[in-house]
Amino acid sequence: FPKTNTQQIDTTLEEAVTCMQEIINMGRAKRVEKNIKIKTPLSKLTIVHPSQSMRESLARFADKIKTELNVKSIAFSDEEASYVELTAKPNLPVLGKKLGKSLPQFRQAILELDTSSIREFEAKNSIQIFDQTFIQNELIIERSSKAGLDAVSNTVITIALDTTLNEELIHEGLAREMISQIQKARKDADLKVEQRIT
Repeated sequence: FPKTNTQQIDTTLEEAVTCMQEIINMGRAKRVEKNIKIKTPLSKLTIVHPSQSMRESLARFADKIKTELNVKSIAFSDEEASYVELTAKPNLPVLGKKLGKSLPQFRQAILELDTSSIREFEAKNSIQIFDQTFIQNELIIERSSKAGLDAVSNTVITIALDTTLNEELIHEGLAREMISQIQKARKDADLKVEQRIT
């Protein structure tokens, strides 16, 4: 059995694949929420992530994402502030041991952190609150879509799916639905693909 070659582990690729799966899951959930079947194409998906390397890695999977979510085009943006609100909360199992009886005081201060402080924390992987320094695994950062935007966020990534339907998109969806029904009817009738139907 071959020995593990750790030099071939591509953590950026692994993170990108995980992000891709999250994007597909969130996009499908948004379609369900808007009651738009997967056979109906949508015009645009915007993927929002602050890291350029992550956006470049995800761009490698753009065709896969387009197919899975049935979207015409994909755009990438680093303007997370336009789409997302950031909030922080303490990782209680970790901080309980570290802070003891002073946890409630720090808990409130962490909950009151503003978006710019949280972004700085993410960039530096640490933040000073009162007399304590907190590192990445001690705070949990949550992302949520800004009010009024048709976006979806989780702790990893944000997407904005354009769910506006025009006549062309609706007709294309109906055509795909019709093809699907015909294919099912052929299968039920045990007809081979090369057999002509009149």
